[in-house]
Amino acid sequence: MQHAQEMRRPLLVLAALLVSVTWLPSCERKLEDSNPIVVREVLRDFLEHEPDWEVLGECPNGKFALGSLQPARAIDSGGAVLTSVILPPPAGVAFVIPKGLGPANLRTSSGVNHRLAKEPEDIPEQLSIHFSVTVNGQLIDSNKVEVPRGGVLRDLAWHEMGARDSEGSSSSGGAEILVRGGDRVELRTWCENAAGEEMIPSARLLAGFGRLSLEGRLLRSREKASPDAPNIILFVQDTLRRDRLSTYGYGRPTAPRLDRLAERGVVFENAYAASSWTWPSTASMLSGVSPERHGVRSERSCYLSSQLDLLPEALQRAGYSTAGFAANGLINESVQFDQGFEHFVSWSGRFAASKDLMPRALSWMREHRDERFFLYVHLVDTHGFADLLPESQALFVDEELDDEFVRKAFDNYSKHLRRIQSGVVRNKVPLDELVPHVDRESIQHLYDAAVHTGDHWLGQLLDDLEELGLSDQTVVAFTSDHGEEIFDRGLGKHGHSLYSELVRIPLVLSGPGLGTGERNDAVVSNQLLAPTLAQLAGVRLRGLESPGSLLDSQSEPVFFSTHHGLLRGRSGQAILRGVRQGPWVLHLHDPEEGQSEKRSLYRIDEDPGETRDLVAKFPERADQLEQLLRAHARAERALAPGLGRAADDSTLEFLEDIGYIGKD
Repeated sequence: MQHAQEMRRPLLVLAALLVSVTWLPSCERKLEDSNPIVVREVLRDFLEHEPDWEVLGECPNGKFALGSLQPARAIDSGGAVLTSVILPPPAGVAFVIPKGLGPANLRTSSGVNHRLAKEPEDIPEQLSIHFSVTVNGQLIDSNKVEVPRGGVLRDLAWHEMGARDSEGSSSSGGAEILVRGGDRVELRTWCENAAGEEMIPSARLLAGFGRLSLEGRLLRSREKASPDAPNIILFVQDTLRRDRLSTYGYGRPTAPRLDRLAERGVVFENAYAASSWTWPSTASMLSGVSPERHGVRSERSCYLSSQLDLLPEALQRAGYSTAGFAANGLINESVQFDQGFEHFVSWSGRFAASKDLMPRALSWMREHRDERFFLYVHLVDTHGFADLLPESQALFVDEELDDEFVRKAFDNYSKHLRRIQSGVVRNKVPLDELVPHVDRESIQHLYDAAVHTGDHWLGQLLDDLEELGLSDQTVVAFTSDHGEEIFDRGLGKHGHSLYSELVRIPLVLSGPGLGTGERNDAVVSNQLLAPTLAQLAGVRLRGLESPGSLLDSQSEPVFFSTHHGLLRGRSGQAILRGVRQGPWVLHLHDPEEGQSEKRSLYRIDEDPGETRDLVAKFPERADQLEQLLRAHARAERALAPGLGRAADDSTLEFLEDIGYIGKD
């Protein structure tokens, strides 16, 4: 086996030079910017479209596999969860770059999981784990991680593999592994003891290579914003009910800063989320396509394909500096929500408080105030309503309320009610007895305080924009990914149905090129956000021939779905699909083999609470909407980029903790 000691420095320098003369001339114009934007164009994702792997060797304690690794728990440490080629050392795999691809850069990073082994005693002695990448037999780069006895590691960063210049980086940003069609690539891991001798560990150690993709790189100059080419801010408040906002007529002053934003912008009265939970809805917001098409639908399919053109990618190509700050642990790098972001901060596997996230986002905005930028902020104040501001609690919550107890009570009630509704637990106790009125009232008040807390942070951002003199050249989009059921139909939380309290969302747009103080009553989907914001920036999303726009007030059929649906009296998860056309709304259970179809029909202008099922009265209308719904689902699935990848174990644990899935 050829290892690090065989590396030849001239090879690294030659590789870097080849990249500089071969790749950089493809830039669209001569760059004067000393800090250009590096635009990464993924040509092939080898973890999405797997090559023909050649296994060169496997550890006796564990086989080569595709999965996820996370070197660090800390934020901003470079140790994010990434889909990875897992090679428990000693192991190796090889593959060939397909003909017709390249010359381009092969991007991958080496690393170990923060929990390297199942138990500390699995690592009885000090050792080091080594990594290498070779192309056509020539060693391009190697790396090693020192592991103490017991395997307790400090927070580690991914090591991007490839050739570097004397200062540690390539001229086009990041390390370089230049490859062409037909090149043979080898990835290897191995272990050495403290004496530097190769060894076979007594346990399966989680190590490997995160990300594995072939990409081109373009350099773009950073430009200044103007009213004709504005900054773009997408502000998402997770789990926010439209009907609990004073902006939409709620009787309590929950959102004074959103009210002010709405006064100088456009309020959409009938906006719908693409789904009733975070993953699919957020993916639609950023991609402009439906869950059936982008494929992020459930824990079994949650990989945002690199074949999709996301809003930050389109804006970055146009010279926007881009940054994303996501407090919801589901919006992370492992499922590729970071595509197109130069700077991306996520709290994988947990929620982050707005007081921890917003200072980072505002600091980034101040640092880039002289550049045209896209800023995506995703808060979770109303998802579990933790870390509420004292002033918000003083306005909406009884002083003696134990808010932590109430949060836990809402979680427990929601899980228990779902078990009852699905038939897992037999219970004939009325809801009013199962969830006492005082608890229901406390939860409602705490939710209002959470809405007000999130509104405060929106106000902080708007104040900073004003202070920086950027308000007149910045488009601000405010929305939510979905709503929340607070015992409306005998359940709590979200994802389990498609009723209005879950899929009808707030949406406000404000900034240059938009109206002032307008109320738009067109029925629209949040998947129109990406193409609309791109349009306001003067760019288009690739692959969307007729993307539609929120600026076109003509209503079209709007579709929504969830793969976490609940059917009364049936355990497990169901696929539920819905459509609204005009005043009519149809909900359809998409049955699996051996299950019966179930559908319900509502007329929302006469029954906004969707309480009267009209299927029996208007069967022809239900048939027409069902045909429309099924045709849409078939057409969108036909355009899907490929099979989705399942969630890793840590993500499954997080999904279980927040109530999206059960232990089974």
